[in-house]
Amino acid sequence: MQTDLPADDSPVATARAILQLLVGPAPKQMVALVASCEKPGRIRIEEAFPPVQTVGETIAAPDGLCEEQPRLLAVGQVRVPLAWTALCGARPLAIAAVPIAGIGRFLICASAHVQPDLALMGYAAETISRLQGMGPLTAREYHTSQGLQSLINNLPIPLIFVDSRNIEVFLNEPARTLLEIPREGLSNRRVAARLARLAADEFPASGGFDLASAPHEDFAFEIERGERTYKVESRWVDDGVLLGRMWLFRDVTREKAAARIKDQLVATVSHELRTPLTAIIGSLGLLQGGAAGALTDQSAKLVTMARKNGDRLVKIVNDLLDMEKMQSGKMQYTFAPVDLGGLIGEVVVQNLPYTQGFGVEVRVEADDEPVTVLADEGRIAQVLTNLISNAAKFSRRGSEVILRLERGAGVARISVIDKGRGISEEFRKHLFARFSQDRESAVTGHPGSGLGLAITRSIVEAHGGTIRLDETTKIGSTFMVELPLAKGE
Repeated sequence: MQTDLPADDSPVATARAILQLLVGPAPKQMVALVASCEKPGRIRIEEAFPPVQTVGETIAAPDGLCEEQPRLLAVGQVRVPLAWTALCGARPLAIAAVPIAGIGRFLICASAHVQPDLALMGYAAETISRLQGMGPLTAREYHTSQGLQSLINNLPIPLIFVDSRNIEVFLNEPARTLLEIPREGLSNRRVAARLARLAADEFPASGGFDLASAPHEDFAFEIERGERTYKVESRWVDDGVLLGRMWLFRDVTREKAAARIKDQLVATVSHELRTPLTAIIGSLGLLQGGAAGALTDQSAKLVTMARKNGDRLVKIVNDLLDMEKMQSGKMQYTFAPVDLGGLIGEVVVQNLPYTQGFGVEVRVEADDEPVTVLADEGRIAQVLTNLISNAAKFSRRGSEVILRLERGAGVARISVIDKGRGISEEFRKHLFARFSQDRESAVTGHPGSGLGLAITRSIVEAHGGTIRLDETTKIGSTFMVELPLAKGE
């Protein structure tokens, strides 16, 4: 296998392939660096992936980034110099640094989307350090399969690379042990076939994942091995250096346990909050109704403000409880024939006070002919409410939101169209993720729980439908929900 890995035998040059594995073959506003600390607040970039023009230059670094212990800095905690926005392609959300033992350098990751994984960075830094103990690798040694095998062997986490040029398989001992691959008697092709079967059997999508039909797709799934849980990331690599598929197996047992504890805590706290919140909202309603006597203008304003914020808290608690039910499979649905046209009209009227508060008019476009689906009416009303409230919240005053109902091939299509500021490219990738919010929401004063669209998608999919953002919309946003028509429609 011929490669163009660096001929330089310096410690920094050996790190280049590690940076590529750390970031992945298709980096999206994320950069990994090997850098030295020139002085407090200044670093010299010695290697980077993706390649950047500032290699060899000194740039300003956030205070406290390069320390003896691994550091993870959120952008809100420190001032981030402008140079890091240029490195990432967008303002980073977080920057992490891990010292590389023995060579006086730091491994640094900055990302505009996800929090860098300190554990994975620790493995990568350890690998770079180990490679230095092997002695200098010459250019000829780099340009052989043995060079790549040596690199993979020194990774402390299970990793397999299948070279598509000649179906060479490179795997390390942790991967061999995890997948129970014998040292003898199993050809490269059979190892590659075993990995393809693993994807087909374990990938959560319906019917598994067929590598033969989508050989260049990146995907991820989880597997259980004994009492351990591993996240399997399968990536297609084609960058002029490597050509093939990389399989990375990351132990996420502790992360899953922490997530379960967090979910249980959130569910418990939400249940405990619901009862007193209901009592508080009821009492505020009585005060507004004059049950304790007439209120002064100032008192009425304070009670109205408290009621508004109380209602917001109730919605957040309800969203948290709904998400907990969906994750545990306890969400119950009662399906019956529902006329979508009539339901849309009712939901629009129910939400008038909210949409009018933003100075937004809601218009319905639908034929008089009924469009019937088999659905849980309350849950579909929740979907419509979430989409209408989002559209109104991010629309300009005096504009309108359109709800369009159409028939498709066996489906009813609901489009919620607004002419607001639209959705940023970087946020579109996380649109339906839990607790995901566009950073501009906080700036514009429209924060939320970050659960509305995740809940909306879960409800739609429970009805056998789909929801997506129309990528062709140039001004504002268009969300499209498709639900199967009832039989006989």
